Amino acid sequence: MNTHIAEPQSSKAMKALAFIGLLAILFAILFGVVKLVQLSFPENAQSPAAVIESQERVPEAVPESEIIPEPEITEPEPEVVIPEPTPEPVVKQPKPVYVSQYNDIQLSIQNIGFISGGTLFSSLIIDSNIRGGIQFAVKNIGTRYSNTWDMDINLPNGEDYRMNTQPGLAPGETAFITIGFDPDRRDGTYTFDARVTSYGETTNSNNYVSGSMTFID
Repeated sequence: MNTHIAEPQSSKAMKALAFIGLLAILFAILFGVVKLVQLSFPENAQSPAAVIESQERVPEAVPESEIIPEPEITEPEPEVVIPEPTPEPVVKQPKPVYVSQYNDIQLSIQNIGFISGGTLFSSLIIDSNIRGGIQFAVKNIGTRYSNTWDMDINLPNGEDYRMNTQPGLAPGETAFITIGFDPDRRDGTYTFDARVTSYGETTNSNNYVSGSMTFID
């Protein structure tokens, strides 16, 4: 004979409450574990697998004896070039040339002919009915001013002509003297001469000239 003993209602209620409490405790423990994991591994931290993977990729250390040092790059210092001074050209002064100072007057015949209208026309034969003429040149061929000078002329018609004293001439200066005369109806060839006189000359060998003129009647 089986005997069934019925549990009271209060006992069942206590068991249900104990089971619910156990579930609450388990949920609380699980929540605490999740929070602990989150605190130990933040979102931006690598996972353990990633850390292990990165550690595996680290190359092995190379022994110091096998390390080749990188060559040092040394920039060359700029070369400073100091230009050599340019020597100034040496200008040679010309040696002074000594020029002796002297006086020298030269007399020469420039032209002979006849005079018409105040002009001397060159001619070897002159009509004895017209006026004849002779032109002389007195030049200073010395190196300094000449002294004053005089001139004496013997004309073809027999007349003598003496000029007044003339001032000195500068070196290279020339004075032209034209003398006119009447042939006095002469017929034939007649001579003439002239002389310049000046003191202080180096030489007077060139102070005299002579020539001839031909007249026809």
